[in-house]
Amino acid sequence: MVAYRGRVLPELSSAARVNLNEARTTGVPAGPALRHVREVLEAHAGPVLANFTVDRLGYVVRADPMFQELAWLDARASRVLRESTLAALVPDLLAALAGRGSGRGRTVHDAWLGNHEVRVRFWLMPGASPAHTELSIYLQFA
Repeated sequence: MVAYRGRVLPELSSAARVNLNEARTTGVPAGPALRHVREVLEAHAGPVLANFTVDRLGYVVRADPMFQELAWLDARASRVLRESTLAALVPDLLAALAGRGSGRGRTVHDAWLGNHEVRVRFWLMPGASPAHTELSIYLQFA
């Protein structure tokens, strides 16, 4: 058994434990992250769609230019998803990844940012290998 936020859970694999730890931490403050996303949406004058791939440890192993633009606030450009703008704003993204079992098909998730001013929809899909998950994330002003 494993204690998680005061609850006792069944024993988890080491990958699941890492993902649970990542799901509850983020290295980016929400205020600057939300400003950053607003600026990106305004610069593109409409909805944006980003695509990327993560491994079981939460590292981004492939990302398109839009993901790069949305996700990283500074030049450091960490490759760990939990340290991204998107993780700070959409903790459900990390939780969905942490709870994703191998062999699961496509799942669709919705969230709102700010005071329901930005709509977020993200898709989790099987990757090229069991260790990878493909993600697409769509953001638009409400």
